[in-house]
Amino acid sequence: MRKILIVRYGDWMWMDDRIDTVSKEIEDINRTEENCAHVMTVPGIGPMISTAMVAAVGEREAFDRGRDFAALLVLVPRQFARAAELYWDGSRNVEAGICACCSFRRPRSS
Repeated sequence: MRKILIVRYGDWMWMDDRIDTVSKEIEDINRTEENCAHVMTVPGIGPMISTAMVAAVGEREAFDRGRDFAALLVLVPRQFARAAELYWDGSRNVEAGICACCSFRRPRSS
């Protein structure tokens, strides 16, 4: 049992050192990347989050509106169509979609 614990402790220390090394690499990338510095101006955003956001998003020109970026972060629901173009099942008849949803019946439990 003692040998197992010594091996696990060594693994723990190696993982701790690896996390420190990767954290320093991310902070170095953050210092050299202009977009990361710009994202870090938001309160509560540090080097890890800003680097992850820039890596995931890239350039801000990728989004037409800020709402699209918020949808990527799952802060708001995605918007697939404008209010005038809402449709279900490929038809533009909203009322038919609403009626189809209302007519759904739950199976009875026995």
